[in-house]
Amino acid sequence: MNNKPAFSSSLIQPKTLAGLLVVLSVLAMTACSSTPDRPEWLNNPESAYPAATHLSATGSADDRQRASDRAISNLAKIFEVSVQVHIPAQPERPFRTNVNTDSGPM
Repeated sequence: MNNKPAFSSSLIQPKTLAGLLVVLSVLAMTACSSTPDRPEWLNNPESAYPAATHLSATGSADDRQRASDRAISNLAKIFEVSVQVHIPAQPERPFRTNVNTDSGPM
């Protein structure tokens, strides 16, 4: 009769296990450290959105919503508001007096 357990630690050699762990660790680190390429319009917004026809601004943050808010804030800095009020002068009204021109008896 065979009294060996179904799984035995003697099936996997320590050197093999160490080598496998090293390979898996390297794969995990390279997978986590790779970053996707940045789109060209992030590096050079003018290439995709020419200033003659577009207004653009960028914002950066740890989360998308905050980055979007910062981009909008940066875009708002482009605008300038100047308000002028012109009130036309009132036309001169004819001067009227109530003068009695009756030459009656005195």
